Amino acid sequence: MPESIPELEALVGKLSADIELQKDVLKQLERSKSAAQRQLNATRDPLTCLPLEISSEIFFQCLPPGPLHPRPGARTPPLLLLNICNSWTDIALYTPALWSSIYLDFPGVQVLQSWLERARNHALTISLTRSLNRNIGAIVARYAEQLKHLEIYDDDLKLGSLIAIGSFPCLETLTIGCLPDDEEDLNDFSLAQILGLLKCLAPNLVECTFHNISTYFDHTTLEVLMLPRLRYLKFGEPTDLRTLDSVEILPYLTLPALETLFLPMIGVANQVLLTFLERSSAPLQKLVLAGNDSTFVELEDCLRLASSLESLELYTNRITVVHDLLAALANSPTNLLPNIRCLKIQQFPTLDVPSYPIILRLLTLRRTQIVSFTLRGSSRKFGKLSQLKPSSEVRDGLRQLAAGGMEIYIGSEGQNLMSF
Repeated sequence: MPESIPELEALVGKLSADIELQKDVLKQLERSKSAAQRQLNATRDPLTCLPLEISSEIFFQCLPPGPLHPRPGARTPPLLLLNICNSWTDIALYTPALWSSIYLDFPGVQVLQSWLERARNHALTISLTRSLNRNIGAIVARYAEQLKHLEIYDDDLKLGSLIAIGSFPCLETLTIGCLPDDEEDLNDFSLAQILGLLKCLAPNLVECTFHNISTYFDHTTLEVLMLPRLRYLKFGEPTDLRTLDSVEILPYLTLPALETLFLPMIGVANQVLLTFLERSSAPLQKLVLAGNDSTFVELEDCLRLASSLESLELYTNRITVVHDLLAALANSPTNLLPNIRCLKIQQFPTLDVPSYPIILRLLTLRRTQIVSFTLRGSSRKFGKLSQLKPSSEVRDGLRQLAAGGMEIYIGSEGQNLMSF
């Protein structure tokens, strides 16, 4: 055993060198173990043995179905897929479709930035809820040419800042408004702002939805705006008459390609709709009217202009309008809505059944074209619904139509009086 200071220093130096050597050996063993573990995981995981296009498609099927967009979260895909193993991380990062859609409900600038970078050149769908600010807007503007679908819900939305983002030449669908729980606090915009948004932001728009948007005229000189590709236009939810949006914008739009229109008629003159239909000459296929407070005579001119209609939905508390509409359709099987296939009438607040013989006559005369007929009351509290049932003769006639394939629903939200 060394006793002198030099000998002890030499021994300490040698032991230190041996320790460092063993540390290097240990690190090498750990790296070898990790590599072997990855190889073992890859051997055990059949997903990593598949071609990239197949494994990518499997990952893509993990995303929420339908219109739901992925929300950033460590426990939900696609971010969840990054935390399983290195192989899965590689697959997820080499699958841009996984990152092409995002739902953001907080001002996560870095999250949105990294998310869209992973999407590369893929078409983008962005849904923002109470998260649009200047920094978020700058990121969205950076990907303007890739943006295909944009949805913004904010109870303090400033259209000026949105227009300042720039133009989105590939944008096909646009939804702006307040969330359902914000319905008492509508966004209030001038007509010039709305028209400027449509003209500057999305010249090639195909679908547009305004929810809980109120408009006002600010005495600015306005020109009629033509959107040649717009096929779908919706204002509000027709099932809730309290939150229907204002549609003063309609006189300033020409939509020659329009196929579907959801329109609140509260405070809107039929002449406005009539003039719009005449000006656009659109191949309208579906029309949803809510809260009509005019007579059927005023509405009839509009319906005659929309001869291409295949689907008509009417949400109203005017019982006389319902009666007159059904009678006119029964008496004019070829002149009024000759192409109608689906007819739905939602009454507020109760159910009032017109003459059953008129309904039977209407459906019999148009049995080769009408595939679905609905006359529904919004309330479930109708008392004795059995008193509203038709006579046995009418019931037999409706039963024959149903046996031929026609869907017939007359009743409350929870009970169909035509349950054969």
